[in-house]
Amino acid sequence: MALGYLYFCYDVICNYSTFAKDVAKLSVGHPNHEDFDRMSTEMTGFLSVFHGRTHVWDCQVIHNGRWKDGAPASLGEEQEQVFAKLSRYGSVTKHMSPASRLDHLTEAIFYHNEEKEQSMVQSLVKRLMKANKKVAEYVKKLQNILALLGLQEKDLPVILQQLQQSALEKKIQVQLSIL
Repeated sequence: MALGYLYFCYDVICNYSTFAKDVAKLSVGHPNHEDFDRMSTEMTGFLSVFHGRTHVWDCQVIHNGRWKDGAPASLGEEQEQVFAKLSRYGSVTKHMSPASRLDHLTEAIFYHNEEKEQSMVQSLVKRLMKANKKVAEYVKKLQNILALLGLQEKDLPVILQQLQQSALEKKIQVQLSIL
């Protein structure tokens, strides 16, 4: 089974890399070892927007999804949104039999998916129109900030690389101080 994903979002991605490498090592001989190995070497994780803000600065810099080339501009909070939607059923289903609870939640999930599918086109068009309106505003803000700092847009990739290098050095320094 070939995995086609390049990126995935995880709230504690800073701990995932070590875990994935350990799983890959332990899975030698397992029928899915190749997939486990690929998950530790080919996939790149990033922090969700809101959870990422609670991490130390070096983790935020290293794992920021907005800076991953080709990654979507996802919040990374989609599961939490579904959980929030389904949490309203807790007070109703807690008194049901397991079979009735399963039926009720299955119907709720089907309803949730149907709602999303029906509003998908309108939602995407609305988001595109909003994004198109914001482009000029953000370009102007960026130009103002760059002018204030005496920088040009071409300087940004170098600055990002320097920032990421500093973050990696800080992370290594912290890891060595723990030993």
